[in-house]
Amino acid sequence: AILGKIRSKLTNLEQGALFEQWIFIQLFAYKDYFKKDWKILSYSEDCEIDIIIETPEIIYAIEVKSSEKYRKDYSDN
Repeated sequence: AILGKIRSKLTNLEQGALFEQWIFIQLFAYKDYFKKDWKILSYSEDCEIDIIIETPEIIYAIEVKSSEKYRKDYSDN
């Protein structure tokens, strides 16, 4: 690939970051296409919240995980 710098397999960290960005892009596309009055943000000061969706009615805090299987500890906090 590009100067031989591309590996065939992504690390878990790289895969997670790419998946999180893909989710962001999909949410922005959905928001724009359906003309939703949403703010889409991320937050990482005291704690990390991957995505915050603020609608006129409610605020959603979303943690994005990239894994083949669901683990209970993903939702313990």
